[in-house]
Parts: sequence; C-alpha cells; structure tokens
Amino acid sequence: MQNMLDEGVANVDAKIEARNIALAQEDALHKDEPVKQEEDDGHIETVEEVKAKMKALSDNMNQNLAAVDSRAQASQEEQAAMPDMSALTNVTSTIHSMG
Repeated sequence: MQNMLDEGVANVDAKIEARNIALAQEDALHKDEPVKQEEDDGHIETVEEVKAKMKALSDNMNQNLAAVDSRAQASQEEQAAMPDMSALTNVTSTIHSMG
C-alpha cells in the first residue's frame, strides 16, 4: 500500500517537473517579445467612477454572500427535518439482542 502511495507521489512530482520545464521553455521562446499592455484610452477615472465601481463590486459580493447564507440555512433546515436515526438503531439493536 505504501509503495502505491510512493509511486503516485513520484508520478505527480514527475508531472509537475515536466510541466515546469515546458513552461520554462515556452517563456524562453517569448522572452524577447514585449509584454502586452492594456491600451490607455487617455481617460483618468474620477473618484466618483471608482466609488461606483467599488459599490457595484460590493453589491455583487453581498448578493453572492446572501445566496451562500441562504443555501446554508436551507441545508440546516433540511438536516433538522431529518428523522433521528439513532433511536431506530437502538430499537433494532434491542430487538436483535432479544432474539
């Protein structure tokens, strides 16, 4: 079992090393190319524009958090509605020990 684990780790390490080598070779091929920059349209954002963007991002984040909270609440309610299986297990165990 340990040998299989060691082989798996060695295979993953080999794949990582091969990928790192491939990425290094690719980077070496493109090292003389200039880094692409976003085109500047000359527009300087105002404080109001930045605040509006941040508000939009914050609102989106709050909506996503609310959706996660809603799913968590629904999951808790679903688990609370599940029957207590330990009582059934105890009864079954008692019946089997009597029998």
